[in-house]
Amino acid sequence: MVPALRYRAVANDLERQITSGELRPGERIPGENELARTFRVSRVTIRTALALLEKKALIVRRAGAGTFVAMPRFHHDLTILESMFAQFTKVGIASSAELLEYQWAQVDAQTARTLGYSEAMRLSRLWSIGKTPFAVTFSYLHPATRSISHAEAERKAGYMLLESVGHGVDRARLNIRAERADRKIAQALHIEVHAPVLVLERTSYSASNEALEHTDCFMRSDAIDFVLSVQGGASVSAAFQQQHARRA
Repeated sequence: MVPALRYRAVANDLERQITSGELRPGERIPGENELARTFRVSRVTIRTALALLEKKALIVRRAGAGTFVAMPRFHHDLTILESMFAQFTKVGIASSAELLEYQWAQVDAQTARTLGYSEAMRLSRLWSIGKTPFAVTFSYLHPATRSISHAEAERKAGYMLLESVGHGVDRARLNIRAERADRKIAQALHIEVHAPVLVLERTSYSASNEALEHTDCFMRSDAIDFVLSVQGGASVSAAFQQQHARRA
């Protein structure tokens, strides 16, 4: 093979493995030395092939950690009062949730001050896109949800559970921040400890301003974009107010 074409052959083979699912989103790709032995080429050839895949946004390189298959990026519209996973479903992205925790529990002191009650139904879930863990959520739901069964909690998302006991969500307060994953979050999301994660903290309220639920959602930072549309010179808060007015 012409030397100049070797890197393209390597890149094409790795791209095939990625698109076929043989190499899954978020999976670590073998190091340059191992790839060089596998393809029987030089490390320079491997580096050139990886640079081509990186340019095509198929892989990402993380200093000190290695090279990984890029996660598909998803867009979540913050002006729509529903879960990001409901939005994924609307555009044909198949997501799934595994119920990790289902119990009546004491609410931690800080959250209790926000919610106004000291005991609540605590649910935690691991969300996946395909076979790749994407987010893990920890929620406290209004005491009225104490009557829900484990089977129902497995089938329905938080907002649906609240509606099933007569508590419809009217608005939500959101806070988004960046953190480094602790060992528990890293293990759940299949990422390195201390890797960056996005945390969406949400408290939802009824039309009478009663706090209905509080959720902390830890997401892979390499897979999500938050979208907020603002017209003209309108403030960011005005975008949420306009969305609420359209729903009223």
